[in-house]
Amino acid sequence: MKLTKITFPLVVSVLTLTLYSCDSMQQQPAPEDVAPVEEVKQPEEEQTIRISGIVTSIENGKDGYMATIKAADGQEYIATISVVNLNKYGGTYKKKELNDSVTVAGPTWADAEGKKYIMAKELE
Repeated sequence: MKLTKITFPLVVSVLTLTLYSCDSMQQQPAPEDVAPVEEVKQPEEEQTIRISGIVTSIENGKDGYMATIKAADGQEYIATISVVNLNKYGGTYKKKELNDSVTVAGPTWADAEGKKYIMAKELE
């Protein structure tokens, strides 16, 4: 009987110690395995503009075209004119030809080379 009284607490102690040591030995990532934290930049506020000018070149695409437009102030813009974007924002798709007058409105941005782009949400 004395052996059983000693065995039960001993088994419970061993089980407790085993569970605790297994839990504390979970593999932690090595410092070199951890990716560095990068600062997340908030997107810049979208700038919307309206430009009028003459179509100087056209590059046809899957659901529209890209038109290079020379604005009245001499600046050149590359406008993405697509059926999907115009329908999404309530505009009407129109196919323009070289030397046509055009007015587009939408968000604009510039690439690293300074080329200016505009996504047409409105087209006249």
